[in-house]
Amino acid sequence: MHGRVAVIMSVYNKDSLAFLKTAIGSILEQTYKEFDIFIYFDGVKRCDLWEFINVINSKHDNIFFYYESENKGLAYALNYLLEKVKLVGGYQYIARMDADDISDCNRLLEQILYFEEHSDIFILGSNCIEINQVGENIFYKKMPEFNNEINSFIFKRSPLVHPAVMFRYEMVEHICYNPLLKQSQDYFLWVDLLAKGYKIGNVQKYKI
Repeated sequence: MHGRVAVIMSVYNKDSLAFLKTAIGSILEQTYKEFDIFIYFDGVKRCDLWEFINVINSKHDNIFFYYESENKGLAYALNYLLEKVKLVGGYQYIARMDADDISDCNRLLEQILYFEEHSDIFILGSNCIEINQVGENIFYKKMPEFNNEINSFIFKRSPLVHPAVMFRYEMVEHICYNPLLKQSQDYFLWVDLLAKGYKIGNVQKYKI
């Protein structure tokens, strides 16, 4: 069964080149190979980031690259990428990724397998390990697994680790981040999707 995954990532001017290399590398090294990466440069001016993206974009035909000269924020960037994903088409899943995170090599595969075993789930996250600037583990964040737990948890804080999220593609028309929000764009999206009846889950493994 399975299906192709579109991974969306926004990069802005203050992102670390070293972290960006590690983040993209962790996706390119996934054991599940049916994916494309959609990268958006949100007002990036730095030569080192541009040099890196030009190199990897020329080496990998599964990387789609977009940019705008003005920084417009994460919500705008993600909505822009979602529109590009729809234009390319042919995907069954959409995965989030940030420019300073690391995905376990089995992340995409294990999330897809969870979706296949839980047909009622439309948005899926995972636990995560928070690391410091030198890559040392500092905190293990365990997220609620089941939708009924998430419905209660969301009144306290976000029930999903945003860069660990994967969506079923069939709900793409209902994924819209509020560009007026500079923070917590993801939290308000989860509230909206739960209100529309979409169920959320979390893989009980540390994928990020």
